[in-house]
Amino acid sequence: MRNSVTQDVAAEGDEGVSQRKKPTNPPADVQLSILVGIGRELIMLLKCILVLVFLLLVAVVFVVVRIA
Repeated sequence: MRNSVTQDVAAEGDEGVSQRKKPTNPPADVQLSILVGIGRELIMLLKCILVLVFLLLVAVVFVVVRIA
């Protein structure tokens, strides 16, 4: 009888420890909003890069036309 009680207490103690070790994941909507925010930032960065490349191309064309 005593051995059974000890095993029950040990099992309950292990369950308590394992519950504390489990990482808590944020809800799916929070994870999605983070991804959407990162995606928006990347799109804005790509737009800025595209505008700079376009301006550089216009400057090159302008210089070539002035030289010719």
